[in-house]
Amino acid sequence: MSLASLPTELYSVIMDQLPPESLHHSLLQLTRALPSAPISLHPLFQCITLRRPEQATSLIRRLIKPDGAEVSLYVQELSLHDVWTVDADVMVNVLRKLRKLSSLSLCVGTNFAPEHLKAILEIPRPDLRYLSLRFRP
Repeated sequence: MSLASLPTELYSVIMDQLPPESLHHSLLQLTRALPSAPISLHPLFQCITLRRPEQATSLIRRLIKPDGAEVSLYVQELSLHDVWTVDADVMVNVLRKLRKLSSLSLCVGTNFAPEHLKAILEIPRPDLRYLSLRFRP
């Protein structure tokens, strides 16, 4: 029996045993080593932290793929840290796809107009429990 033929549930149990700080890295490595294995990507997308502007673009590309609607349901926490230069329209598009957020933390730069913030805050998010907006001086 090869590793790629293990059931999804077994991979989930294995991932549950990993420390949170190494979960993302380990899951990425496992999906690269066993691309055909039925490994759930849920933990990979549950908590997303964007640190560079190109990461926002990569995320929107991932969300518009055929399985993007399913992936967008996995995302519960999104943080945009120390990235003041992310294109405001890209972030609005990302946030339109993520309606199941329970935590949202944004560093808002000078390229965010009031209309962008309004568009972000008008999106219904019934599960949102934490909202943090940090404005660049």
